[in-house]
Amino acid sequence: MTPPSPTPRPKLRQSESPQARFSLALALSIGALAVFLRAYFYAVDRSLWLDEAMLATNIVHRSLRGLMLPLEYHQGAPLGFLFLVKAISDVLGTRDLVLRLVPFVSALAAVPLMWLVAQEFVTGIGPLAALALLAVNDRLIYYASEFKQYSTDALVTLALLALFLKCLGKERRAAAFVAFGLGGALAFWLSHPSLFVAGGLALALGLALAAERDWRALGWLAAAGLVWAADLALLYVVSLRQLEADASLLSYWAGAYPPWPPWLHGDWYAGALAAALNNPLGLPASALSAGLLLVGGASLARRRWPLLAAALAPLLLALAASSLQKYPFAERLLLFAVPLALLVLAEAVERLYQLARRLSAPAGWLAAAALGAYLIGPPALLAGRLLKTPPRGEDIKPVMAYLDQQRRPGDAIYVYYGALPAFEYYAPFYGIGRGQFVPGNDNETDPNQYQIDLGGLAGQPRVWIVFSHICPNCAVNEEAEYVADLDQMGVRLAEARAEAASAYLYDLRPPASQSH
Repeated sequence: MTPPSPTPRPKLRQSESPQARFSLALALSIGALAVFLRAYFYAVDRSLWLDEAMLATNIVHRSLRGLMLPLEYHQGAPLGFLFLVKAISDVLGTRDLVLRLVPFVSALAAVPLMWLVAQEFVTGIGPLAALALLAVNDRLIYYASEFKQYSTDALVTLALLALFLKCLGKERRAAAFVAFGLGGALAFWLSHPSLFVAGGLALALGLALAAERDWRALGWLAAAGLVWAADLALLYVVSLRQLEADASLLSYWAGAYPPWPPWLHGDWYAGALAAALNNPLGLPASALSAGLLLVGGASLARRRWPLLAAALAPLLLALAASSLQKYPFAERLLLFAVPLALLVLAEAVERLYQLARRLSAPAGWLAAAALGAYLIGPPALLAGRLLKTPPRGEDIKPVMAYLDQQRRPGDAIYVYYGALPAFEYYAPFYGIGRGQFVPGNDNETDPNQYQIDLGGLAGQPRVWIVFSHICPNCAVNEEAEYVADLDQMGVRLAEARAEAASAYLYDLRPPASQSH
């Protein structure tokens, strides 16, 4: 008898190989770390600081329709972001954690989305490098728990990039371009810099399609562009023109607009690059950091040039808008570009790893370890230190809790102008009505004027003076000046201090009255 032939063993699919399983397990571990860091600092529930509180007062005191009007305190945020936060706060309340829920969820959603995008954008160990860089980036961690739109900006960039990659793929379908068009139209309402991201990605995609002579796909892309144009026209009328006309915002960001012409102001661009490397990218402002970006860019140009165009074009459009004084090119307003830069750095890690691996496998892993130590080590150490002692910012909540416990009927409350937005936001939680405190005047240009404010409090037996966000640019420490004058005017009865916030209780009656 002929023995039965052995049953062939099924071949492992690539996704089931030990290497793929290890890579997935490592990615899940990195992703879990990213989620933990963002959740930990969100749960710290620090007090809203000045910028957050200024935006929060608009959410608390306005209707959905009111949010379409120019915001108080010269605030600017995407209309869709404001509507979303308002809708959630109408259901869950207006506590700090609720207001910060949209940025927090955006930050969490960016973690798996980065992994999915990186697998299409970079190769080899690149996706793991991109995910690790995202996980420990201190600005992405911080803005996950800040009531501002910047965390949402980063998520929108990744979402648009995912849609772009579907359109760039070999099997192009009209549905992918429809999704890209609708996704861009929605993004404009959720993120101001999404205009640069969508425009830059469309430019990169258009160049790639033209190079391949795929005229049908170019037609689909043009249709998406028409949808965007109509959407932007509506958004401009409803919201963006108001921001454009806000002279205070232009003045605040005056140093963030590049001078013209560029070839005569290279020092400004070098300075802007160095600043962006540190914040928001989280790298040392060094030639090595810039060199790694160049290596990653050169590798993308050689391997798949439309990806390099996709990474560069949004930043170049933002820079062009900035030169027209339409969008500041600095700090948190560049957080939208961080995922793009991290992907370029991940490409550099993979390229240098492969070059070193040509010498030997150990040399490759040594190169990867050295790059990891440079790119990931410092932010990881910083995150570790902050876990031990989380920053509290302008921690006015414990100060107001103390005031609430010690306050008596008839007590006067004077609020330093820097503390006003936060105090106004928290006051209802501590039973203080809007008419039950005296707002301080902004005397930054003439510090001596604050004595007029204090003069109006003279003669009262119990006066609380509340401070936070002390003027950082004033010639004197205004809190110290206030307190020195108050010590001359009356008797200090109590005080409470927290990080960057304080309150003092004074008896400001004449000495003869104080003795009775």
